Amino acid sequence: MNSKSEELFQRIEEKFKAIDQNPDVHLEGLIWAKPITYWDYIHTDSLLNLQIQRTNQPDEMVFIMYHQINELLFKMILWEIDQVSEKQELPAP
Repeated sequence: MNSKSEELFQRIEEKFKAIDQNPDVHLEGLIWAKPITYWDYIHTDSLLNLQIQRTNQPDEMVFIMYHQINELLFKMILWEIDQVSEKQELPAP
């Protein structure tokens, strides 16, 4: 085993022991777990199925998507503000 792997195993062991968990159980679980893909991670199918037209107006889909995009952007902005507000020191520009 190389030093990078040893370091990773050490960090995993520390992480799970800190919460009174057996790291071997979690490592063994990786054998049986299905690897996650990019598409699984961001739930693209779910996101794209949220555009539901209620009328036959030609611009309704654009209206729905535009406002959903804005809501996602607002959520991201609030997330970033929270991240910055928790920092004790900010890096210099």
